[in-house]
Amino acid sequence: MREVTEQEFFKTIGQLNCHPRPVGTWPYTSEFRTPNGVEVGRIVNTVEEGEVRPTSRYFVANLTGFEVEDGFVS
Repeated sequence: MREVTEQEFFKTIGQLNCHPRPVGTWPYTSEFRTPNGVEVGRIVNTVEEGEVRPTSRYFVANLTGFEVEDGFVS
């Protein structure tokens, strides 16, 4: 996975057939996986000491070696 901007994350993820799944306890990490289980992205939320709202970091998977056709990764 490589860290990207929020805009690049949603531009990449928005073209794929994937769904987010919260993992862990609050503040959640959201894993974006295809129906066949390939993780294509992740949003990692953290809360800094003294803060109330989480800060998000965005990651997309390296899809080299996978076929992407009509939004499906195989």
